[in-house]
Amino acid sequence: MATWLRNYRFAILAGALILAVVGGIAYNIWWGASKLPVIGRVPDVKLTRVDGQSVSLRDLDGKVKLVSFIYLRCPDVCPPTTAKMAKLQNELKREGLFGRDVVFVTITIDPERDTPDALKEYAGKFGADLSGWHFLRGSLAATKAVADGFGFVFEPKGNLVIHSNRTYLVDGDHNIRQVYGMADTFDEEAVKNDILALIND
Repeated sequence: MATWLRNYRFAILAGALILAVVGGIAYNIWWGASKLPVIGRVPDVKLTRVDGQSVSLRDLDGKVKLVSFIYLRCPDVCPPTTAKMAKLQNELKREGLFGRDVVFVTITIDPERDTPDALKEYAGKFGADLSGWHFLRGSLAATKAVADGFGFVFEPKGNLVIHSNRTYLVDGDHNIRQVYGMADTFDEEAVKNDILALIND
């Protein structure tokens, strides 16, 4: 077989492979949201931001929301989860999506000790952009109502709070669409892909 013909066939096969890979990636980004089932609905409960403004998750209409539950004395999974979210925040900011198409929400499960000033200081340590990352607190009853709506369990035990290791992805219509772990089991790349899928849904 002539060398030019072999090279031609190789180029055709290579081109087809590249198209298949690119097409698969594009499909996952643009249509992957259809693979995310509706797990539940976000509860309509008012909490308070660190600037004193009352807000419900349902006030954030049309935006994808990444929701975490933490407390400031948390000795293990909360800080690394916040750090990973901060890294993801910066990636989304570079792409012009953060604050416009997606926002982050972090809710304290120790509201009696986690004051607005303490939450603001915590946010600053991780470089959280408060224009698109809402740190919320409320009464213990309101916090439990929100947590129950997500299926997140927590129980104060002395200076600690025993809690689920979960974070949540919510679509623009307030449907819970995905559940992730925390710390080592929080995969920023997987979360980002799901966020992009919901934005483009």
